[in-house]
Amino acid sequence: MANRNNRSMNVYILLSANKTNIGTMIRSVTGEPYSHVSIAFSRNLKDLFSFSNRRGTYSDGTPLIGGLVEEDLSDDIFKESTCALYTAHVSQNELTKMKRKLNKFIKNKKDLRYSTLGLFSVLLNKEWERRRHFFCSQFVAEILKSSGKRLSSSKPPSLTTPMDIVKNENFELVYEGPLNKLNKQVLKESVFYFEEDFL
Repeated sequence: MANRNNRSMNVYILLSANKTNIGTMIRSVTGEPYSHVSIAFSRNLKDLFSFSNRRGTYSDGTPLIGGLVEEDLSDDIFKESTCALYTAHVSQNELTKMKRKLNKFIKNKKDLRYSTLGLFSVLLNKEWERRRHFFCSQFVAEILKSSGKRLSSSKPPSLTTPMDIVKNENFELVYEGPLNKLNKQVLKESVFYFEEDFL
């Protein structure tokens, strides 16, 4: 019988570009096509997590404060977004390590904030970590780093951009185009692999 820790699972990385002021600013400065990145462990992207600087309320009235967010691709902010979806095979052991790291973020969610100042450290290429403050690509890089070196960026998390994450040769591009066509064209295709929930 095969070792369950060697079973191939998947992690999903979603890059996106929207028309928010900060997103437009990031793309204009970095010259990269995408300014936001999220991570998920299910093929339908229903467990999509990232860090956001958005504030306000959700449609049901729940307060939205900049920090760790579980994203909904039907949200208005994504309606006119373009995106690129990547996936990488991971072992159950790697997946478990990443989910444990994510659970630590979720457990401390109320104390976490979006690191706007951290974006400037990236632009200046000066490593700087603020306690309990993260921007989206820093957060995703921290999750991937927890699984080991294989999925890690060559840069430290606090200097990692969205595009740096998918430069890793283990990630495979499976879709690029309008985000509003993602559900219809991609998420149901056989390129994805079902995985069990190990949370």
